[in-house]
Amino acid sequence: MNLVDYLGPFLVALRKQLEDDQKRQRDTWKKRPVEGQVGRIMNRFRDYENQNKDAGTPFPWLKVAGNALIGWVRVMKYPGYTGANAPHLVGYLQGFDGALLEQLRDDQKRWGETWKTYPADGQVKRIMDRFRVYEQEFEEGRDIQFPWLKVTGYALIGWVRENYPDYARR
Repeated sequence: MNLVDYLGPFLVALRKQLEDDQKRQRDTWKKRPVEGQVGRIMNRFRDYENQNKDAGTPFPWLKVAGNALIGWVRVMKYPGYTGANAPHLVGYLQGFDGALLEQLRDDQKRWGETWKTYPADGQVKRIMDRFRVYEQEFEEGRDIQFPWLKVTGYALIGWVRENYPDYARR
């Protein structure tokens, strides 16, 4: 199995996470300004990393993907995403899933199954290090847009490794 094969179950779990978050937090994401969102979201990811490292809290890969979805929706500049009639965040999954599938297929062509080759131990640090590189490149202006789909691809890798421990043999 390649990474794309896990996308369906991942999106089902992500939809459930977004629906649960909607019940608790409503649409608070729509009230935050677009400006500074990369820093805010990266700070949240760092909080997750510290909780994982210091308290052994499982890294919330689905929350990472949910935050990346917020960033992606805003980058795509959906008309009126903050309006009263705008869908809840889960309503944007339909466009996101197709874009994510395209990104994963491109990555599969470039990198093959290399995601299976490094050990799951230490994966949070390795993936967060990659996110920090993205953040630095964005802040330095090397990337016009933050790579939210790639962030979600890494969240998928982390989620697969934790939910399908025999992933490397599939």
